[in-house]
Amino acid sequence: MSEKVNQEVQVVEGQISSMSKIVEALPVEITTQEEYDQVYEVNKNVHKLLQAIDKKEKSITKPINDSLKQIRAMFKPFKTVVESTKKDLSARREAFIKAEEERKRIEAERIAKRVEKGTMREETAISKLAQAEEETVDTRGGVTSVLIVKVLDKKAIPEEYLIVDETAIKAAYREGKEIPGVECSYEKRARV
Repeated sequence: MSEKVNQEVQVVEGQISSMSKIVEALPVEITTQEEYDQVYEVNKNVHKLLQAIDKKEKSITKPINDSLKQIRAMFKPFKTVVESTKKDLSARREAFIKAEEERKRIEAERIAKRVEKGTMREETAISKLAQAEEETVDTRGGVTSVLIVKVLDKKAIPEEYLIVDETAIKAAYREGKEIPGVECSYEKRARV
């Protein structure tokens, strides 16, 4: 950390320490208008302190974030091309692996039908299936099974797996729409 940043942090630490002492002197439970006014004034100063801390933080992080955005923008076209190529090559490999699995499945069915018809002995069939299994295709780079979730009936999904989008509900409520299953109301909260 640079010396300037260290100095900024020390200033903020001092301000936080002063704030804590002032807050400790305030009543925990407000019982009079005078106490309310005191708490209100301190809360205004706490809010200003928070804004000042945010401003100092942004003065340090903004140049870094701007540089980061420029660097990401510079490399994005290259990454897009490479990612697209990677997806294409993976899709080609996956298609080959699926085709090989299908070929093996068809061969196993063909052998099973010959055994059923009596044109192939069971021992020969077992030998041929074992031989086909040994002739596994080299899938360098690995193959993995990915679990895919496909929603068939949203109504049948247990409640604990459903996520409520409160932002969308609030926006709809403000537009005057009624949302079944929810209740919207305004609550009073203190502000600066």
